Amino acid sequence: MVRTATAARTVGAGGGFEHVRAQQAVPRTQEPSDLLSTLLYVADPGSGFLTGQTLNVAGGSAYL
Repeated sequence: MVRTATAARTVGAGGGFEHVRAQQAVPRTQEPSDLLSTLLYVADPGSGFLTGQTLNVAGGSAYL
């Protein structure tokens, strides 16, 4: 779960962030900036041979 204003008002308001964080290998709440390096990699010409992959940017979450 990514910390956004909408998530904070909805699923995060009832302890959702803490619940997800407790089940992750990386014990912190994901921020929008955590997605940036992955998005830049996929958009970069150097990743032109990447096909049909699912990239899980979820901090090792078991809560998927």
